[in-house]
Amino acid sequence: MSALPLQPGKAGILQDHLLVQVSADEADEALTLADRPGSGMVLSGPRSVSVARRLIRSSIPGVPLLCDRRRYAGRSRVSGCAPFDPSWLEGQRKLGVPRVLSDSGYIGPGDVRALVATLDNTVAAGQDVTAVLPVHTNWLRRDLSTLIAEVAAHRVPIALVLEHRDDPLGVLETVRGLVSLIRQSRDVGLLCSDVSALGGIAFGASWAAVGVRTSLRHLYPVNDGGFGHQDGTPSALVDPALALIKVNKIAAGWAATPDDPTWACYCRTCHGRTLDWLLFATTHEANQHTFELLLDRRDGLTNLSSGPLREQSWRAQCASAAFQYEALALNGVTWGVPRFLRHWQVV
Repeated sequence: MSALPLQPGKAGILQDHLLVQVSADEADEALTLADRPGSGMVLSGPRSVSVARRLIRSSIPGVPLLCDRRRYAGRSRVSGCAPFDPSWLEGQRKLGVPRVLSDSGYIGPGDVRALVATLDNTVAAGQDVTAVLPVHTNWLRRDLSTLIAEVAAHRVPIALVLEHRDDPLGVLETVRGLVSLIRQSRDVGLLCSDVSALGGIAFGASWAAVGVRTSLRHLYPVNDGGFGHQDGTPSALVDPALALIKVNKIAAGWAATPDDPTWACYCRTCHGRTLDWLLFATTHEANQHTFELLLDRRDGLTNLSSGPLREQSWRAQCASAAFQYEALALNGVTWGVPRFLRHWQVV
C-alpha cells in the first residue's frame, strides 16, 4: 500500500497526478486501483464527502481524495447559475482534501451568464476552491477566447468536464482548444476523462481523472439521459493500441489474430496472459489491468521535464498506437484508428 497522505491546503500535492474517478458507492473496491504514488481518487456523487470521511477515518492508508458532487450530470442537472452549497464546500475543508471542488451546475454552449456565475461564486467561496466547469465542447472551439479570458480574469483554478455523446476529443479543434486553455491558464485539471487524460498531463494539465466506466469518462448530453447507453460490458485498455475497448471486442480481435504479440499483457493482473481472458474477468479485474498500465504511462511521461519533451513523447505514443491499428488491419482486425490518436499528434 502507498503512503500518500492527505495534506490540507496543499493543492500542489496533485501536480501531475492521474486519478481514478469512481462512484462514491464503489469507493472501497476502487481503492486498490489508486493506491500508488502519482494517483488518487475522485469520489463522485452526493455521498462522496461522507464516504471520503469514512475512508479517511479507516485504517486504510490514505490516498489523495477529491469529491465531485456531479450536480451537472443527469436529466435533473442544475444550471451553472445555481449558487454553491456552503455545507458542501465546508465538508471538504474539514476533510483536508488537496482540492475543494465546487458543486457547479452545467454550463451550456454560449451561456456566458452561467460561466461567469460559476467563476464569481468560486471567487466568493474562498481561495482554496477549484471551479468545476462542466461545459459543452463549443467552449473549446467557438467560445474559447471568452472562456480563456474569464478564467484569467477570475484567477481561480479550474477542473474541466467535457460534454459529448461520444469522445469529446474526437474533434481536432476541441483538442487544440484544450491545449490552448491549458497553456494560457495557471491551473487546469480534468475530471471525467479517458485515455486523453495522459495527453492533458503531457501538455501541462495540473492533474486529470479517468473514470472507471464510460459514464464517468465524459459528460453525456441530457438527451442521452445524462448517462449514455450502457450495456454493462466493461472496457479495458489495449495498451499497444492506447485505447479503452469493450472486452468482447478485444476477445474477437484476439480470436482473429491469436498469435499477434499485441494481445499478451504482463501487468500484475494479467501475468502474461492474452487479453481475451478479460472477457471472463470481473469489472474490477479489468480496471486493475487498465489503471496499472495507464499509471505506468503516466510515470513515463512525468519522469520527463514538463514542456516539449513530454509533449513529443505523447505524440510519439499516439503515433505508435495508430500504427498498431494499421498492423492489425492487415490481419483482418479492422477497428479503425480512434480520432483522438490522430489529433494529439498534430497539436
